[in-house]
Amino acid sequence: MSFDKTLKYHIPNNITWITMKTYLSIWLHSEGERPSKVNDKLQNFGFVPIKGAYDYVYKWDKEASIEEVLNIGDQIQGELSGDKVLFELETVRE
Repeated sequence: MSFDKTLKYHIPNNITWITMKTYLSIWLHSEGERPSKVNDKLQNFGFVPIKGAYDYVYKWDKEASIEEVLNIGDQIQGELSGDKVLFELETVRE
């Protein structure tokens, strides 16, 4: 069986095939910022609280680059600096 390399597919520009999401897990410290305040800060970045294996999700409206994901991580670190909050990001295609 051979593969025809000349076969071409037309994909309309308005169809999004890849959905990217960045999941966020946080760990709060008893001597740190109030959870409600941390929640407000994260929601201001566009993260939505969820139940399950992760605490928040950010839904990208496009294919995000590594630099864009790192930029969000940098912004979260800056905003939560001094709040005694640890966080972990995981970005996946779905």
